[in-house]
Amino acid sequence: MDFTRRNDSNASLLVSNPLSSRTVRTKAPPLSYRSERTWALILGDATALIFATLIASVLVARFWNANLDYGRILASTLLGCAVCLLIFERLGLYRLSFAQNMRDEFYYVSAAICITIVPQIIVFSLFPAISTSRAVLAVTLLLAAPSVGAFRAICHGLFDGPHLQKTMRLAIVGDPQSAQPLTGILESVERVETLFLNAHSDSRALFERAKAWGAEKVIFATIPAAEKLRSLFALAQEAKIEIGFAAPAVPLNDCALSLERIGDQTLIVPRPMLVDTLPARCLKRAIDIACAAFALAIASPVMALIALILWHERQGPVIYRQERVGQNGCTFTMFKFRSMGCGAEENCGPVWARAGDARATKFGALLRRTSLDELPQLFNVLRGDMSIVGPRPERPFFVEMFRLMLPRYDERHRVKPGITGWSQVHMPRILDPASAGEKLAFDLFYIQHWSIFMDISVLCKTAVEFLFHKAA
Repeated sequence: MDFTRRNDSNASLLVSNPLSSRTVRTKAPPLSYRSERTWALILGDATALIFATLIASVLVARFWNANLDYGRILASTLLGCAVCLLIFERLGLYRLSFAQNMRDEFYYVSAAICITIVPQIIVFSLFPAISTSRAVLAVTLLLAAPSVGAFRAICHGLFDGPHLQKTMRLAIVGDPQSAQPLTGILESVERVETLFLNAHSDSRALFERAKAWGAEKVIFATIPAAEKLRSLFALAQEAKIEIGFAAPAVPLNDCALSLERIGDQTLIVPRPMLVDTLPARCLKRAIDIACAAFALAIASPVMALIALILWHERQGPVIYRQERVGQNGCTFTMFKFRSMGCGAEENCGPVWARAGDARATKFGALLRRTSLDELPQLFNVLRGDMSIVGPRPERPFFVEMFRLMLPRYDERHRVKPGITGWSQVHMPRILDPASAGEKLAFDLFYIQHWSIFMDISVLCKTAVEFLFHKAA
């Protein structure tokens, strides 16, 4: 018995969403780079960085009337380029990309360039003999983002283009009961076709059917007996097909897995996700405090002006306090600038934010449209209730409703909620409850793939969307 299942969706993460009585599919798969693409990216990035340095040198020499030592500039260019490429590699930019589209590549490159600033300053301080002009370094970094970003955007369009995408064919061997969960997981990956082969069939016949169908890999839903492995290896080599064995069902949403060998025994070892480790929590908290303090110092005049206008309106308190659900399901009081009059929910009860909300005052509508009503949440960050980046906190009324409808909803509470987040920069700000499943998918993807680089990328994209009101 065999049958084929095909999936051409743009999904890699599935969340059941009874709110809309359908399965929500979210395009969130990282774009992986093969070795030849990796070398093309390294060469292109290096060329763009060198180009940015040369243009910066010309601009500084022309407009600042600086007498530049071009020998030192050449040496510093090569060293600075090496530092950038090394940091890019450490950030994983040559392994995969989380960019959803070509425009996102600019945000990731901008975030990466920001991270390279401090290491370059340290390197040039340690080697002052080859240190370039600070003006050249500053202009280079400003030019590097658009030059490298443009190259990366073009590569994203080429690598992710339908003309270069190849559908992966996987043959799954097992009994119907054991193969069904594995088939369901693989079907959630974009451009994957699966062929089910009954494990009770003859091994040689299995590989012949898999080869005739065009399978790239034969995956066993259960690990065969040790005495059968050698013959399976031989048949796989004869058919020139790779084989694999599906790991036992381990909840990947709770941990990360790694392989460890003790003698001849291989172990599947669960480890905490990066976001759950103590160093990551300490680093994220330090960045939250620094960013919130800096943002408050910059935004304090604007906040004072908003507070004065709201006080003059005399339609309620300046700061609106609302109970929200935070980390580990604990509630906290979230601060916002008031955008509605008092008693706005007395007749209608809790309501999700929506575009053109008639309950908002004229000035409140402006605050919402520009997201300036969120500024007081910087104090929540300093208090430790929230983070700069994380899943947006929801009200207890809606949390209870979504818990009943979305089985994994509580998993988004394993981290602190954020002022902005992965779902906020990939989805419209104004949503309806039917979008809760898709929003949850983005939030869980953020938790499972979290890194400081990811947070900086979200901040870069949030800043651009704030300036152009795309998130409102």
